[in-house]
Amino acid sequence: MVVESNADIVLTVAESARSPYFNMVALDEHGYARVVVEPSERRITRRQDAPATYDITTVAYAMRPAYVMRAEGLFDGKVRTVLVPPERALDIDTELDLTIAGLLLANAPPPSDPGGSSSPHDPTAAAEGPHGER
Repeated sequence: MVVESNADIVLTVAESARSPYFNMVALDEHGYARVVVEPSERRITRRQDAPATYDITTVAYAMRPAYVMRAEGLFDGKVRTVLVPPERALDIDTELDLTIAGLLLANAPPPSDPGGSSSPHDPTAAAEGPHGER
């Protein structure tokens, strides 16, 4: 995507489970909680009404070499994204994260061979998604 577009950098992202407009808070100097981003137009009372937000993942970053040399920060230029599914965007920062990653791996379908077919024992496995959907 970096090559085909005029982007300086392409990041992978996943849909956020929480929204800084609705259910993420920061504490002020007195210890009171406030929503991280106050909406400018109207109060948001349902997460579904909040603007879509995305978590930056560590799956892949692609940058133009000139951008790497001149940029002081990740968002100093034209930034594009590629959406990845949450099961491929898990950060492993805690023991719980590691357990979840292990469960995902243990329940993942077997990889297909380079010829495109899956297991000789289950010819339909390649047609199934990671959660058994077809």
